Order: sequence, then C-alpha cells, then structure tokens
Amino acid sequence: MCFTGWICKRKWASDVTRWRGVWFLFWMLALVLTGCELIGFVGEARARELASKGCNSFRLEEVQPPTQIRVEWMTADAAKKRGLVNLSAEPNTLVWFANLEGTWQISGGPAFVDNPNRPPFIFHHCIVVLDGKTGDVLMTHAEP
Repeated sequence: MCFTGWICKRKWASDVTRWRGVWFLFWMLALVLTGCELIGFVGEARARELASKGCNSFRLEEVQPPTQIRVEWMTADAAKKRGLVNLSAEPNTLVWFANLEGTWQISGGPAFVDNPNRPPFIFHHCIVVLDGKTGDVLMTHAEP
C-alpha cells in the first residue's frame, strides 16, 4: 500500500500498465481521425479523392463538382446500419463512408418510351462506400 499518494512509483506503474491498451486505442483513433495514413490503409485525403471519382461511375455523370465531401471511418456493419442494405462487404471490414453534395445526372441507358424529351433525372446527394485498404468502390448510392 502506498501512503504517499500519487508519488508512489509502484502505484503509478500499475496505473500505466492498466491503461496501456486504452491509450494505444486512443492514439490509433486520433491518427485515423486526423487523416494520417496507417500502413496498408487509405488515408482521408485519398478517400475524398476516390469518393469524388466514385460518384462518376457506371451511370452517373457529374453536372456540378461536389461542394461538400464528408468521409467517416467505420466498419461495413455500421455502414449497413445507416440504411445501405446492398453493401456486400464482410461486417468487420473497415470502410470509408463518404457523403457528397453536388449535382449528378443519369447518363446512358434506354430512352424514355413514354416521353423521349423528358429531362434527365438529377441527383444532389451521393453516398460512396470505399474499401479501407484498397480504396475500391464497394457501393455508390445517389439521392435527389
């Protein structure tokens, strides 16, 4: 037992040992949130760039560049809980969840049979889910 309060070396050493794992997780989370690239993972700046390109894929065409790009680091399971039921990644896969605000339209595909002069569908919100390690686009979702 230490009678000198916090100066006791043995008590201080046991406190450090007890909280070692918590401090490790804290600093790893701080690195991720500040955008520092961890070895083998895509950094925040690269995720923003890839998300912007990901919205211009398959049938979406950029009309106006994104004005806001917000990215969050999470598991695929957490992304599915946000309503992305078509995401086909393993639940514990680390992903970048990106929200983009801009203007996109559908390009290509068959013409409208009922009204060929109909204006194209316009979307102002795009969600992209990127693989945290490779940066591959796992899913793109556009909303009006």
